[in-house]
Amino acid sequence: MSERGRWLVPALVALGAAAGGLVAGWFLRGGAARPESPTRALERVASDAATREQLEALEARLLAELQKLARPRADGASAPATPDAAVNELGRRIDELDARIALLDTKEPRRDGSSLWTPPKGPGSGSIEAIIERMQAWYHPSHTERRGDDIETQLHREHDLWTFDDIVRAYGAPRRWERREQGWNLFYGCFEVEGWELKQAVVFCLRDGYLSQVEISDCQP
Repeated sequence: MSERGRWLVPALVALGAAAGGLVAGWFLRGGAARPESPTRALERVASDAATREQLEALEARLLAELQKLARPRADGASAPATPDAAVNELGRRIDELDARIALLDTKEPRRDGSSLWTPPKGPGSGSIEAIIERMQAWYHPSHTERRGDDIETQLHREHDLWTFDDIVRAYGAPRRWERREQGWNLFYGCFEVEGWELKQAVVFCLRDGYLSQVEISDCQP
């Protein structure tokens, strides 16, 4: 039997009978007077959402008590023999506890309710002036070969997941705005488009807190 097995044999027997020892608080449930087995205690703690400090404290107390109980008795008597299977099982449980502590070291704690991953926001478009120039070029009469996504879809993609605050921080206060039932319409600029009678504005439409679309709309006073 290994060195670890020699001191775990008497420790397992003695620890199972110790109701008021150093680790009694870990092995008792409520006000019950009957001690909980070491194996069951380790299973319960490992299955709970225990912190690293709690796991380390349990491990330290278990090992300290086991080492103390494994020392030869003063009268020279030895503890009853325990089957190797029980020793191996307790050793495996302690190894699992060590592995649980090591695993906690590799993970950063996260706050309750926080998401593991958040989709990235769109990069934006630099400035309102740049957006206006792109719209004027897109809708210019000479622009007849329009392949791929239209300008509104492109701008929507570039501002994906933007909020009201994101837009105002990037482009400043809107020229005017409209309050809608589920959000806002923010109007920027008032510019001419070649061949169009009315001046136009860039409109950021927000619904339920996020950008839903980008439009070109008549520039109203």
